[in-house]
Amino acid sequence: MTVTGNEPMVLAVAAVWGMVLGALYFGGLWLSLRLVPGRRRPRATFGALYVVRLAVALAGFWAALTAGPLALGAAMVGFIAMRALMVRRLGGVSGGRHGYKS
Repeated sequence: MTVTGNEPMVLAVAAVWGMVLGALYFGGLWLSLRLVPGRRRPRATFGALYVVRLAVALAGFWAALTAGPLALGAAMVGFIAMRALMVRRLGGVSGGRHGYKS
């Protein structure tokens, strides 16, 4: 099905789908940052987890694109909204090389 015009239900489902993708991607990132420091090969572990997160996100966005470009845009909005929610909930970067605190 392709979104033709303003179909609010399809766009709402796509936005929720983007939020699910964002929760998986950024939740996976958060877990990666917690798990990797204790590993014997942290770079390889982090790299492998990155590839998995990226593959899931790209496959999810591809699925949203099958509903049309507006659905893809709604999924991206949901993805970024979930990032903002997770940063607020889990906290931002504190200290580090850049001294950035969100």
